[in-house]
Amino acid sequence: MLKWRWGAGLLALVLALGVSTIARADSDYDDALATAPQGISLNKDNAILTVDTSGYSSSAIVNATNPATPGTQIAMVNNNTYQFGSIWSTDENYFDLTQDETASMWLYFGNQGTQAADGMAFVLQNDPRGVAAIPDYPTPGKAIGETLGVWGVDMAKRQGSVDKLAQTAIQDSWALEFDTNRNASTGGKAAGYANSFDIGMPAVHIGSNYPGDGSSYIRHVDHGLPVLGVIQPDNYYYGLNHLGVIADE
Repeated sequence: MLKWRWGAGLLALVLALGVSTIARADSDYDDALATAPQGISLNKDNAILTVDTSGYSSSAIVNATNPATPGTQIAMVNNNTYQFGSIWSTDENYFDLTQDETASMWLYFGNQGTQAADGMAFVLQNDPRGVAAIPDYPTPGKAIGETLGVWGVDMAKRQGSVDKLAQTAIQDSWALEFDTNRNASTGGKAAGYANSFDIGMPAVHIGSNYPGDGSSYIRHVDHGLPVLGVIQPDNYYYGLNHLGVIADE
């Protein structure tokens, strides 16, 4: 039997917001809890999800406040700036890929518009790290927005191998991303800044692929200009090969 852990992660790596915007975010969070549709109880002994994951995840289980949906709980992934959050299925609640599976969930991204978080990803993974699986960020605890907590980390500008990039992602995984922030830098200022996965993509989109597979990434080359007659090494940055794209534009 093939057992795959499933879960979701959300990144909020936007610039610090003003006080008035933070207040609007708080009221929006309260409104989200007050209007949540019917769901299930997540905070119990045999819970299907765990928020005890990567060590610096901000996720938590909170109670919905909608009087029409009693007993419903929400996996709050994050609710502030500069936060990363993840939730994963527990050991007793894997997906068996030899069987048909159906799952439905309510995803809420807030009302921040152009200052929204980077997005969310639904992930199936069999990474040896289990619930601690996360991309290999250069600085522990400092997530990179375009990875959405699952894709490879494009921070090494002289690294020209798609396979090596894929090794920094969650391994043995498939991800469905809900991307709300376009990362589309190109040219001389793109290499090493992890901001190019959405080249050629609409600003808001849904897409999928395999984070730990080199074929999921598209290599772009920035040929360095000569300095004092000395040819400089090539620099590299990467796009993401989005499959099954859905976009509202």
